[in-house]
Amino acid sequence: MSSSLLLPLLFIGCSSFYGQCATISITPGGTAFQDALDVVNPGDVIELSNGDYWEDLKTRTDGTADMPITIRGAGGTGDKENVVLRGAGTSTRVLEIKHDYYIVEDFTVNGHAEGDPDRDADSDSAQDMWRDVLIYAVANREPTERAGGYISAIDGLVIRNMAVTNAGGECIRLRDHVTNAEVYSNHITDCGIYDFREDGDGKNGEGVYVGTSSKQWDSDKNWDDVPDVCMGNIIRGNYIRTRGNEGIDVKEGTVDTLIEYNEVYMQYDDDSGGIGSRGDRSIIRYNHIEDTDGAGVRLGGHTVDGIEYGKNNQVYGNTMVDCRHSAVKVMVDPQGQICNNDVTLPDYVDEDDYKYSGGNFYYDPLKPCDSSPTPELGPTPTPVTLSPEVTPEPTTESPTIEAPTPEPTPELTPEPTPEATPETLPNGMATLQ
Repeated sequence: MSSSLLLPLLFIGCSSFYGQCATISITPGGTAFQDALDVVNPGDVIELSNGDYWEDLKTRTDGTADMPITIRGAGGTGDKENVVLRGAGTSTRVLEIKHDYYIVEDFTVNGHAEGDPDRDADSDSAQDMWRDVLIYAVANREPTERAGGYISAIDGLVIRNMAVTNAGGECIRLRDHVTNAEVYSNHITDCGIYDFREDGDGKNGEGVYVGTSSKQWDSDKNWDDVPDVCMGNIIRGNYIRTRGNEGIDVKEGTVDTLIEYNEVYMQYDDDSGGIGSRGDRSIIRYNHIEDTDGAGVRLGGHTVDGIEYGKNNQVYGNTMVDCRHSAVKVMVDPQGQICNNDVTLPDYVDEDDYKYSGGNFYYDPLKPCDSSPTPELGPTPTPVTLSPEVTPEPTTESPTIEAPTPEPTPELTPEPTPEATPETLPNGMATLQ
């Protein structure tokens, strides 16, 4: 039976150039989910009924800033554990976002594939048991100049109120000139199963990975062999427990990333950190980082063609607990303000022996923030969504570590402006506008 028969359309009031916007309600089975992605237009909503969707998916068309395309669970945030995308094993990516202005919300992406009806029951290989990358934003098209003067291949992606769990590799990846993405209020767990729990010999396993390592710039997965300038992305209010590598990792070439109000746990690579920025001008603030083999926050680390990446980042107002390598690890200089962080040492470490600051350059993470000049932020693309909720919704999977969540402040989303300039706070810290 054609899965298109499972796509009843409910038209809502949304007149536009494309006609009426549709809500496309689907149920699991066959290729129902991909069939819906094949026919959506800007402003449409794909609504997922409860059940398991054994499909690998790719978007086919762009939304617009005024009329984004929404993919959501029918039961809302509180019912997301009952709507589960599991992949099909035909691709290394389960949900592939390749176009502008998508909102992905209120369901689960689970890479545990043991129950796949098409899986070889005699195989227990890691690749057959676990999907690789769960949500992957990469356009495979030439970046173009957008209104405001920035270059983008995918603009305005929103991933919110999702549960993303059990990835062989990365849980969420933004790659090749992704701009204005907002990843917030998600529950992200168990990333990097291939390398950290199975027999892999790598270190792949990030919760949210932004950009492209310079070692992969010449990969055919990117449009061209140039730095991957992902710009103006916001990672906010997520619960992240990878049991793998960084909770959030920002690669060289990436600029102006805002990372705030996240809870990051169980990072198990002593060379990296709970949060890492090899990009420039990241603001890392008000996060709770706990139980890391590496640093709480690592900055810099790569020089490419004589250019040192990972400079002019700011790290303030974070809580770091049991970060075994060091609180911060600074590999390049200069940085912006690194100050007003609260550090709780591992139980077995004497304060005189602990490295509050590791790496090549010393920055005291505990010192008060002052009014000294901070690096000016570059132009940041205009965000496209309303101010989000900050607290991640509970899921059926309980956190293994209880920890306080930093109290959110009323100012959560940078104020949209075609050409952003930094606002200087009384203490001299810049914040995105």
